Order: sequence, then C-alpha cells, then structure tokens
Amino acid sequence: MNSYRQAHFLVLQHTVEVSPYIDEHKEHLRELNPGRSETWLAKAHMSGFNIWFRDRIQKSDSRIDDALRNLACGPLFTITSYQGYDINGYTFYTIAQDNKSTYQNSSVRIEALDNNLHKASYYGQIEEIWELTYPDFKVPIFKCRWVQGRKGVTKDMYGFTTVDLKQVGYKEEPFVLADQVSQVFYVTDTMDERRHVVLPGKRRFVPAGRSRPPPWPALQPPMAATAGAAAVPHVHAAKACWGQRR
Repeated sequence: MNSYRQAHFLVLQHTVEVSPYIDEHKEHLRELNPGRSETWLAKAHMSGFNIWFRDRIQKSDSRIDDALRNLACGPLFTITSYQGYDINGYTFYTIAQDNKSTYQNSSVRIEALDNNLHKASYYGQIEEIWELTYPDFKVPIFKCRWVQGRKGVTKDMYGFTTVDLKQVGYKEEPFVLADQVSQVFYVTDTMDERRHVVLPGKRRFVPAGRSRPPPWPALQPPMAATAGAAAVPHVHAAKACWGQRR
C-alpha cells in the first residue's frame, strides 16, 4: 500500500460516519474467505477498504450525504507538506528539521489498544508532516518511524521507559492523526548508549478562548497498533509553517 492510500485509509478508519461500513467490509471479507486468520483479514481490510468504500458509496442511493461521498473519493493528490506544525499546544518538527535545530521536537508518543485490547504506548519520530485536502475539510497527519514495541521499548530498573530507536516496526501503519499524539524527548541512556530514556514534553498553555473545534468531521480512535486510544481532543490554535506542495 503506497503512502497516499495509507494516509486516506487512516482518515477513513477514524471517521465516525464510516464505522458501519468498516464493520460491513470486515464481515464481507469473512464471508468470502472462511477459515482465514484475523491477521490475514486485517491485512485484506487494510489493502482493500478504500476502493470498496468508494464503490459502496457511489452505488448507494441519494440518502447518502455529499460530505460522505466527497470523503469516499479521497483527498486531492496534491499534498501540502511541512517541516514544522503547531497543534494542541505543541510545536512538532520532522527529523530533518530537528537536525537543523538546537531543539528536539520530532519525538512522539501515542496510546493505543493493542491486538489484545490492552492500552499500550507507542513511541516514534516524525519523518513527514502532511496536510490532506478533502473537498470539505483538511486533515493534518504525521508519518512516523515507530519503535517496535516488543524489542524496542522496555522499562529500566528505575521504572523509566527506554527505547531503541533502531528497532523499527509497524511499517504498514506509519501515519497518525496530528492531534492524537503527545510530544516526548529522547535522552541518551547513560547506562546503555544504544538506548534512549523517554521524558515527557512540555505543553504550552492555550487560553480556553483561543481553542476551536477541528475543521474535519467527527473522528474516533480505531483499535489498531498506532491509533489513539483516547477521545480526539479539540485542536488548539493549530498552525502550520514551512510548507511546500508535493
């Protein structure tokens, strides 16, 4: 699955109005492929849902609203990318921008429900910042390099979380909604220089009067490895910078 399709898939999986169609597609796959494992079905859903959903909506009757039809068609192929993005009281950078700066702003954490429905934290670094443009709204997303949980994330003897940034995983799900991550910092572990200790980032205070609802439809966190596990927060004074078309 190419990056464009992965990004659109992420938005669909987080959109509340799409939830019934997600369940329908998964049940459709189970009926067509009896005996297949849940892992196989998950991959088939990921690779085929975008086109199935587009065709399903296009063939539906006129009761489907225009917003859902526009969503099903996907975002514009012209994507705006950024080196930095301000959202939810954080300033995020890409890894490339971090390398030019004295500040570290590319490190992120997200909480998710794993395959066993247990809440877990996932850690990564932002490789790219995209803004997807749909006919009715725009969605900022981060393309991240995630640390493989079982090999790369551990607790040390003092209870601190440490990560091995070279243990990369979850390559099929690199994208995450920008407003569902929190910022962290990675500091070299003095006990083991191959690892980094995770420290929480500092969030700026944003007065309540400056907050505004996000300009995209109601979103929800799916139960997936790199999806958020908490209710989607409002965007606080979201601002992008250093943008370019691609």
